[in-house]
Amino acid sequence: MRLRKIFQLMFLSAVLVAASQAIEKDASLHIRAHVASGTNRFLGQPINDFGSRFGTAGFSNVGVFNPSGSHPLPLTPQTPESALLATFVDPDFLALVGKTASDVNPSLVNLPLRDVAVNADLAGKQRVPTVGIRSAQQTQPSQAEPAGPIRLADWARAEGSALIECEDGVADVRLRLTNLIPNRLYSVWGIFGGAGGLFPFPIGGVPNVVVTDGRGNATFSRQLNFCPTQTKAGESQLLAIDVVFHSDNQSNGLVPELDFAGFFTGTTTNTQLEFLVTGKELQ
Repeated sequence: MRLRKIFQLMFLSAVLVAASQAIEKDASLHIRAHVASGTNRFLGQPINDFGSRFGTAGFSNVGVFNPSGSHPLPLTPQTPESALLATFVDPDFLALVGKTASDVNPSLVNLPLRDVAVNADLAGKQRVPTVGIRSAQQTQPSQAEPAGPIRLADWARAEGSALIECEDGVADVRLRLTNLIPNRLYSVWGIFGGAGGLFPFPIGGVPNVVVTDGRGNATFSRQLNFCPTQTKAGESQLLAIDVVFHSDNQSNGLVPELDFAGFFTGTTTNTQLEFLVTGKELQ
């Protein structure tokens, strides 16, 4: 009998250890990023299925420069890697915010991403184009090098990995980003699903920005006040984490862009990487 109890205790101990390891495994999430050209979009196609409630919801915010017209061309799977990327506002996004194409300032679309104007006014009303620092006079408006054209091949080189670890209802999130656009400003956003649909929020609070190095690499680390893999009642579900390029070289605090000031997503902000947190990646 004594030997039988010893074996029972050993078995119970093994079960508890296995359960503990399973919990620990469930609380950690390793994610490989997908190149994007919008929220849940790449080359105009959905990247992920967020589940029955949100499905393949999303929109594009990168287009192709159209040298013979005023409107950019949409990215598609047939777009060549040599295509010059430009500002683009998706009609699907405009519909979400109750706007139409007539609400978009035509001077803000079909601009190559390097040609987007930068704020140059203490009142925040004047924006001017810039040139590469090596081509500029000492105090001429300029941008960090490299300042050459951004083509689809440059954009699609981006890679990233994420680690989310939960403990006691909070989480640490760490991103490693490589081959982004060198020496440029990016911000990191949680894409949440709520009663009103998808909405962005700074992941880990503000500031949620990073600046890439000369090779386009960066790291990002924040603590979250919730666990994405163990959403509680009343909490919104974290569907994805988006890494957003700021072509105007400035951030906007708690919002990605100033939509209702006319700077709709795609005119100054462009999503380059997406980490799927909830749902499944489409083939």
